[in-house]
Amino acid sequence: MPEEEKILIDPDDLGYESQEHKESLRVLVFSLAKEHYGMDVASAKEVFSLGSVTRVPNAPSFIKGVTNLHGQIIPLVDISFFLGIINIDMGAALKVIVMEHQSSLIGILVDKIEEATQILKEAIQPPLATLKGRLLDFTIGQTEFRNGILVYLDLKKILNCDEMKKLKSGGA
Repeated sequence: MPEEEKILIDPDDLGYESQEHKESLRVLVFSLAKEHYGMDVASAKEVFSLGSVTRVPNAPSFIKGVTNLHGQIIPLVDISFFLGIINIDMGAALKVIVMEHQSSLIGILVDKIEEATQILKEAIQPPLATLKGRLLDFTIGQTEFRNGILVYLDLKKILNCDEMKKLKSGGA
């Protein structure tokens, strides 16, 4: 066979890589009430174990208090309130996901941080028809995770919901 008729396939060929490249998302996986949830990892500024919490008088039920993070006081939000699941147990060893919201920091309370992982964008399916109410509003989609379902949330939507807007404006 003449040399010019040979077809060589090199796995390092740029064309090959672009065909194999699939868009993926970096997701921070956490659990609440034994269910797995995920969020865009870039939205998380920091994760830490909850230490001391100071209660805030007359705060809405989803504000569990405030805590000190590197000399800055941040409110702690129980997102289970918005997702329609049982309220978080403040006596448990909770984790806090710190996010920036309207130029200040806010802490999201979760039961456990599972991992930071990558999931294929195409693996995220539209929200299940069985999701109802607020959970449906705050869900981007879901995908398989550890023989179960990972609900991919839009935490920015939660932080911009009516209750949070009232809190920020002082009308809570």
